Amino acid sequence: MSGTFEQYRYKKKLFRRQLRRLIKRHQDTDSKENQMNDSGSKHFEKQKSKLEKKINKITKFLKTNKSRIGKQKKELKSNVTDPESAKIKCGNGIIQGFNAQTVVDSKNQIIVAGKTTSYCSDSDNFKLRRPQAIIPISISLFNRPIWCFRSA
Repeated sequence: MSGTFEQYRYKKKLFRRQLRRLIKRHQDTDSKENQMNDSGSKHFEKQKSKLEKKINKITKFLKTNKSRIGKQKKELKSNVTDPESAKIKCGNGIIQGFNAQTVVDSKNQIIVAGKTTSYCSDSDNFKLRRPQAIIPISISLFNRPIWCFRSA
């Protein structure tokens, strides 16, 4: 489940409305039949539990996290399960996740720096991570070299 804070507040309101309807439907059925059969009661409890968990999860998320603003001055969509991840446009469409960057000492073949971001542009991320003291270096993304720099 992902969205902006406003979308989460709206989803929370919808889940509460669904929960009230579920309880009302259960009470109406209960009063008509006097006793609900065991499988109907189990189904009701299961649905009620799912909705309550969703409501609690969103409530906790809204209390413990702050909205994040992206480069275009718009609120980024967050994920309840992993609030630091973001929706990223990539070759296969849009994913919820991270863009991983590593800086590698190509002579000794060791990773000297690494970071994950929620921005898709590799060139912007490179500017943040290029260590000045290590030459030659290459940046690789999933073991594919992107840039190589050699000393003059």
